[in-house]
Amino acid sequence: MTLRVCLIPWITLNPGKVRSCPGQNHSYRSPVAYICNPVIEKGYLHQATMLHLWVTVLSLLAVTTGLDNGLGLTPPMGILFRCTVNCDNFPDGCLNNPRNLALDKLTRLLTGQRETFRAVLIRWLPFSSSEDLVRSTADKFVEDGYQDAGYEYIILGDCVVSKERDTNGKMQPDPNRFPGGFKELSDYVSDQLSDPMPIHSKGLKFGMYTNYGTSTCAGYPALIGHMEQDIKQFASEWEVDYLKVDNCNTDYSTDIQGYTEIGRLLNETGRPIYLQCEWPGNEVTNNITPDWSSIPALCNSWRTYIDIGDGYTNLVRIVEYMAENQDTFVPLAGPGHWNDPDVLTVGNKAMLRSWQQMTLWSVMASPLIMSTKLDELGGGDETLLKNKDIIAVNQDPLGRMGRRVFWVRRAHLFMFFL
Repeated sequence: MTLRVCLIPWITLNPGKVRSCPGQNHSYRSPVAYICNPVIEKGYLHQATMLHLWVTVLSLLAVTTGLDNGLGLTPPMGILFRCTVNCDNFPDGCLNNPRNLALDKLTRLLTGQRETFRAVLIRWLPFSSSEDLVRSTADKFVEDGYQDAGYEYIILGDCVVSKERDTNGKMQPDPNRFPGGFKELSDYVSDQLSDPMPIHSKGLKFGMYTNYGTSTCAGYPALIGHMEQDIKQFASEWEVDYLKVDNCNTDYSTDIQGYTEIGRLLNETGRPIYLQCEWPGNEVTNNITPDWSSIPALCNSWRTYIDIGDGYTNLVRIVEYMAENQDTFVPLAGPGHWNDPDVLTVGNKAMLRSWQQMTLWSVMASPLIMSTKLDELGGGDETLLKNKDIIAVNQDPLGRMGRRVFWVRRAHLFMFFL
């Protein structure tokens, strides 16, 4: 048995710096958390409010079995585009493109606060579509080393289909944001490449969002009443590899029955599709205790608690909830079935302690699904997201989740097994 110890300060304001470990090039935003103990500069510790001591113990332990589709043997890694992939109303949030930003300023100058006129003008100007953002992200995955670090899923969130189904009851891509359609998007990466290649041929995988309910959380078409038709469309027509299934606008008492049927229909398609479930977290936030023991047989990963948002408060709440309920969560985690405390917000402006979330999520054997603009990442955040040492802890094949073994005055001692 080998024991390694590392100190990771949880800081408040004006944190100061942590000197790099010998021979390593990392700032305090991205410490080498599992290689050495950073040397903390004078004046740092008195500003700290929490101190996490992570102890790693190498051990061979048995793991439980879960959803038998052969997927997610280690926590999935990728990126999720949230509902702000709306180029009409949020061009700067939809696509980090100087042309879009310039055109947006022009429309606001010409129309002032007259949003109706602005919406009409937008239709006539050469804005890039949301699918361009997805293509450029796929390019960056390959060209900037994210794929080499382990990130493989590119996942569309809510709000990407049209509000109305077609005459045959099928979902339709939003024609303005995704004019080429989802099949072309999953196949095609970018016109900027001299030799364009499909996402799948690059080794990347394509994901989409749906909802077990009468409509999605944002009011778009959902599964109830169209479940078999929609799942066949995801699998056969759009060639989806990852399906995030929310559960807004539904009867929570039917969750297990509904997600069981979703899993059955996915298996019948013959296409391997990773299944991410949202219903446990939604039940918790509605003061319902999920049947946790049934979940690994239904889902590859499942949300455990509240949405993280972009700030720091919910990050603390999520970590505390996971620790307080670890006797429930630790036995559930393992190859093919993972507790999901929500997306990585590393690099988002409101998340001032990115390295803490990256480290915590890795220790908890959580999915590493980014939700940020890659073009706006600072050097420290990009380095952190691709930190091989931290990712190696998360991707260890035994898949053991960290357990808090000691807590006093907001100082935590966690242990996890590799």
